[in-house]
Amino acid sequence: MPDVENEYHERCLGLIETHGWMAQAVFPGNEEPDDTPSFTYSVGAFKNYGIPELIVFSLPQEVRHSLLTMYIETSKEGKTVEVNRRLSGWLENYDVVLIDIAGPKSAEYFGTASWFNETDDFPARQLIWPTTQSRAYPWDVEWPLNAAWRQPVLGKIPPLPLESALPNGSATQT
Repeated sequence: MPDVENEYHERCLGLIETHGWMAQAVFPGNEEPDDTPSFTYSVGAFKNYGIPELIVFSLPQEVRHSLLTMYIETSKEGKTVEVNRRLSGWLENYDVVLIDIAGPKSAEYFGTASWFNETDDFPARQLIWPTTQSRAYPWDVEWPLNAAWRQPVLGKIPPLPLESALPNGSATQT
């Protein structure tokens, strides 16, 4: 169990004890640059369920929380959540992609998860979403350069072209 250093840690432990995990939302402060994205990440997914923590950038907070919940509940049900494949049904009318984030995690993005896991070297993934107009991902040439700050890619860009994960576990190239 991690050291409890303040009331915030006590609240975190209470949420994790009650729900098995918690969502940590991070919003830019007044002193942050205008191009600082908001994001939400899971805390407790790895330690309590043996699955990588997940981070999602810049979508509305309710949507980010919903995506974290879907990821954790799907994994808890024993279903495999494919990495480096287009996943449908997560965001209405859009496919998302999960990528692995290797190595130690930055406190800037995973501070509370590092505290709870008692290390900064735990498995984590990022959920990547496309633009609404071109359906481009950050690694596509169609991704708008002025939007790059909204979704920094923390992991390795997946092999292209991406394949879509199908319900039966096979994949098709897209």
